[in-house]
Amino acid sequence: MPSYEKSVGRNASLLLNVPPARDGRIAAEDVASLTAFGTAVRATYGTDLRKAGPGPWTFDRIGLGEDLRHGQRVERFEVAARTGGTWTTLARGTGAGAEVTVAPPRARGAAGRPIR
Repeated sequence: MPSYEKSVGRNASLLLNVPPARDGRIAAEDVASLTAFGTAVRATYGTDLRKAGPGPWTFDRIGLGEDLRHGQRVERFEVAARTGGTWTTLARGTGAGAEVTVAPPRARGAAGRPIR
């Protein structure tokens, strides 16, 4: 996951380096590893809180992106959260397709269940 967040999370590609064997098949060990990796990515980033129902929600990551098919339109951005009625800036950034990961606290939703 750290490699994923430091590459894809910063708008770069993640090279997996999983070649097929001479028979054209991917090794079972690599398939198991990639499956576990996909499960971890979905567990961490698979919930869109906009669609998760009423909050309040606490989270530790936010994904920001820009549709670059139309060129860069976002020159800068700011991520803010309201805690106890006060807005606090968590992150600022610039650049095309910038991605930001905002760290702790761990995500908790209704009844203290984790949100990823």
